[in-house]
Amino acid sequence: MNRQTHTALAQSYKKKYESARYSVLIMALFTLVNCAFIIFGFDTYFLFSAPFIYYSLVNIKFNTGKFPAELYDEYEPFEFLPEGFYIAGIAIALIVIAVYVLCWFKSKDFHHKWLIASLILFCIDVAADLVRFGFYIDNIIDYIFAAYVIYSIASGIVAYTKLSKLPEPVEEPVPAAEDDFGFAERDFSYNDGNTENAEQKEEENK
Repeated sequence: MNRQTHTALAQSYKKKYESARYSVLIMALFTLVNCAFIIFGFDTYFLFSAPFIYYSLVNIKFNTGKFPAELYDEYEPFEFLPEGFYIAGIAIALIVIAVYVLCWFKSKDFHHKWLIASLILFCIDVAADLVRFGFYIDNIIDYIFAAYVIYSIASGIVAYTKLSKLPEPVEEPVPAAEDDFGFAERDFSYNDGNTENAEQKEEENK
């Protein structure tokens, strides 16, 4: 592998690794924003986020009676959980988001184990969401974005593996320098025979 090919491959693998890192960061930030929307009562949701954290917080907020009263009319009588569950849910969500941010920060300079940790954590989140809340066709867009996050992070890990196994470039031999006509190593000396005759006469005189 020549140096030019080695450089092109190395740059490609590094870009994929950095792209995976920023997928983790963006997912963590969008999850934080979604949790803030739930806490402050905004009816908005970003898809590029951790689903179990979000829906768990929605569920806890509902079961602690934090939603508008009219939402509970069809469930009467409804026994609410203590408010401490809601506070604990918020705290746990923030801790998990902080772990994602930590994985992003620590994974710089190709510390890929932190990227692996973020992938495992996100896969657990998605699996827990499916187990706890089930699969709904209406949430297909959520599942597609979750699959993309998994793919992006996994691609970065694979890119790091390929980068670490990339063979060193082989230096190509440099051809011998010559002029435009290829005469650099040719002998252009001229002998008309007079020099040889003079040497013979000198020997005879001795």
